[in-house]
This record gives sequence, C-alpha cells and structure tokens, in this order.
Amino acid sequence: MNAGGAYPLRSIELLLQVNARIRSRDDIEEEPEEEPFTGGSFVYVSPGLRVPVGARAAIYALVQIPVHQDVNAIQLTSDANYVLGIQTRF
Repeated sequence: MNAGGAYPLRSIELLLQVNARIRSRDDIEEEPEEEPFTGGSFVYVSPGLRVPVGARAAIYALVQIPVHQDVNAIQLTSDANYVLGIQTRF
C-alpha cells in the first residue's frame, strides 16, 4: 500500500510518501529450512524532492525511513533506503 503527495515550491516540489508492505513467508521447496527466515511487515515514511528538467522531465530523490519493521526470525534490514530517479513524459 502506498500513499503520497507533492507540494510545489517555486522551482522544486517537496515529496512525501508512506509505504506499507506485508509479506507472508516464502514457500522454498529446495531449502525448506530457510522458510522461517522470510516475510514480515514494514512501514516506511519517505520524504524527498523533485526538480524539473525542461518542460517534460524531472529528477527526484527520496529517503525511505523505516518506522515499523516486524520480521520473522532473523533477517537483514536497512536503516534507510535511498531512491534516485528520472521521470519523463512522452
């Protein structure tokens, strides 16, 4: 589930997203002993910026900050995720 918005300021836009993900355990036929170490629930708040480049493109950057992470067993998680992208219209 995702929700977000943008607030225009002169030549840039402030972005804010809330992202939630719930994932059940994987079905791993080759290595069933790994199944307990998969799945969980996650909620992230993602502030960012979008800068227009010309009339039909923009560059954007977001920092995805975890506000809730509930993983099954022991798993690798990150303190923050960084997203950088280019958006264009045809």
